Amino acid sequence: MKRLTDLRAALIGGPFGIKPDKIICRVSNGGAEIPPCGSLSYSLTYTGEIVVLDFSGDGLAVLAFTLDWLRTHCPSNKVSLPWEWELIDDRTVDLVLRPSFTETVRATETSGGTSLTVQDDPNIHDLLAQAFGDGG
Repeated sequence: MKRLTDLRAALIGGPFGIKPDKIICRVSNGGAEIPPCGSLSYSLTYTGEIVVLDFSGDGLAVLAFTLDWLRTHCPSNKVSLPWEWELIDDRTVDLVLRPSFTETVRATETSGGTSLTVQDDPNIHDLLAQAFGDGG
């Protein structure tokens, strides 16, 4: 669940003042698929649930930040972001984000057994720079 962990860190490190003790992450609808070629590598699909508790900032800015993060860091995924707000009072909400992720886990045989590594998606900015030059 590397993508979910990375997104959590980005939200905490972002401009919103979200504290680590005010963000909860869960995974649901998880699945694993192995290719028919006999490789031990596999794909994971899952829905992340990020709950930001007692948030009093700009919720629309958090949505825009998260959508941009997903587009940049998960270009092979369809970017769709179901969300909910639970109103706590006049200025505070619990914000729930539910991004979907796909991750490829590469299995490599080593002398000590099998090493599993989640592969990074290419960064969309790097892909655009390669396709259109640095001005892209």
